[in-house]
Amino acid sequence: MKKLSPKKREGVVRSIEAMFQFSGGIESAEVEKIIATLQKQTFFSMAPEGRVSYAQA
Repeated sequence: MKKLSPKKREGVVRSIEAMFQFSGGIESAEVEKIIATLQKQTFFSMAPEGRVSYAQA
């Protein structure tokens, strides 16, 4: 995810879906759980308008 570093929420969703496309896909609810987990772990933050900011390594 960090390598791709999508700038908007839609890009994050597409990136997560692409990661699971060869293993049968992933449901929208699971995508939301992954996004919530990544935000909780401060991997990135998401502004209300959907802009994504990544944590400094």
